[in-house]
Amino acid sequence: MVAALTVVAIYDIGPSVPLKVAEFRLTTAGRAVLTVTDPRGCLAAKQWFERGIKADALINTIAPAQGEKFLRALLHMPAVSYFRVVDEGPHEIATSPPAETHEIRRHRDRPVDF
Repeated sequence: MVAALTVVAIYDIGPSVPLKVAEFRLTTAGRAVLTVTDPRGCLAAKQWFERGIKADALINTIAPAQGEKFLRALLHMPAVSYFRVVDEGPHEIATSPPAETHEIRRHRDRPVDF
């Protein structure tokens, strides 16, 4: 069984040390909300939040109002060379999170290695 997805972070991997620039979080109402953590902003995260995530070639879009489905769509977007999308929610159920997530959760106070 997979734990509910509750937090997805966006990291700018352009600098020498990856920088968390935005976070999407699931609310108790089941909607995803965006918090931009970089004072310079994060245009990509803002656009994903405003426009939704294209789910397939049929132009179906998943909106933040769709909550966890939106967060999962963020994680399944094609890779972007300058951003990394990471599941940072709690992982109480014994599943193996991706190595990147595991490293982020274990070493929050140290730079993240991607």
